[in-house]
Amino acid sequence: MGVRRTGRHPSDQRLGRFRANNADALTEAVLAGMGIVRLSNFLVSEHIRAGRLVALLPAYVHEKAAFYVLYPHRRNLAPKVRAFVDYLVEEFTPLPPWERH
Repeated sequence: MGVRRTGRHPSDQRLGRFRANNADALTEAVLAGMGIVRLSNFLVSEHIRAGRLVALLPAYVHEKAAFYVLYPHRRNLAPKVRAFVDYLVEEFTPLPPWERH
């Protein structure tokens, strides 16, 4: 965003009124050049790698997101459920697939 010499701080300038509470809509808007967004890396990492988007302030990473798996508590967990949980742990640690290069 270019800063015009108006004597005001750039954050005082409102360039539009677009709002959305949907990550897909925000992604499309930022790809169309409508501004900047803060989205999860898994939503935009492909666009960053392809050069369609640029990561701003990469040193200021948001807290790590946690993943939770909910299943009924049972002493004898079904083997399929245990296998699925084990797969998720293996696939998403230490880095999720979208953060591997």
